[in-house]
Amino acid sequence: MKPDFAVSVISGNLVMQGFNCIVVNPADVPTTGKEKQRKSDTVDCRKLSQSLSKGDLTGIFIPCIEQQDDRDIIRTYNQTVKDQTRYKNRIQGWLHFQGITFGESEGRYWSNNFTNWLKNLSLSPSARTALDLKLQGYLQARSMVLAATRQVRILSRQARYKERIALIRTIPGVGEIRSYCWQVAPQQSLFPLLICKGKLRKHAHGLLSHLYIITLYNLLPRFLGLFAFL
Repeated sequence: MKPDFAVSVISGNLVMQGFNCIVVNPADVPTTGKEKQRKSDTVDCRKLSQSLSKGDLTGIFIPCIEQQDDRDIIRTYNQTVKDQTRYKNRIQGWLHFQGITFGESEGRYWSNNFTNWLKNLSLSPSARTALDLKLQGYLQARSMVLAATRQVRILSRQARYKERIALIRTIPGVGEIRSYCWQVAPQQSLFPLLICKGKLRKHAHGLLSHLYIITLYNLLPRFLGLFAFL
C-alpha cells in the first residue's frame, strides 16, 4: 500500500503533536465474515480499536518530508522521460503515415544528426508546419529530461545517499539513475519476489519491477557461466 498525500500529512502532524500514530494497510487488519457483511463506521472503529489494543496492527512505512521531496524529483524525471517517448512515437507515426522511411539506428537513438535531418526534410508547407510543431515539443521534452537527469545525479551524490548508492552500483547493469530509484523506493518493496507460481507477480511499483528484471537479465550470463564452470 502506498499512502496518499493526505494520510502522510495527517499522520505527520499527529506525530509532531506528540501522538503515537501509525498508518495501517486495510488488508492487514484482521476481519471476520460477520464484520464484512455488516460493514459500517462503527464496526470498523471497534475492529481497529480491538486489534490495536491486542497489538495485532503493524504500521506501514511513512516517508519523512525530506524523503517525499526527494521522491518527487525522480517522479518528475520519469514523467519527463515518458513525455519525450510520447513525442518520439508521434513523430515516428507521422513519418510512417507520410511514407517517409529512416534507418532503425537513427530512429532508436535520435541524435542531433537525426533531428537535423527531420528539420531539412522536403515537405509541403502544411506538413512542414505539423512536423515542426511535433519536433519543437520533442526538443523541449528532451531539454527537460536533461535538466531532470542533472538534478537526479546531484541528489544521488548527497551524503545521505552516496554510500548506499555506491554499494547498489556494484551490481552489474545498475547505474547512477537506477540505483537512486532503488534508494528512494519504499523500504518494504526492496527486492521482492517477482515470480510466484511460475508467473510474474503484479507489483505496486512498476518502475522497481522493471529495474529488477533488467538487473536479473544482466546477471544471467554470469550465473550461467558459473554453472558451466561447476
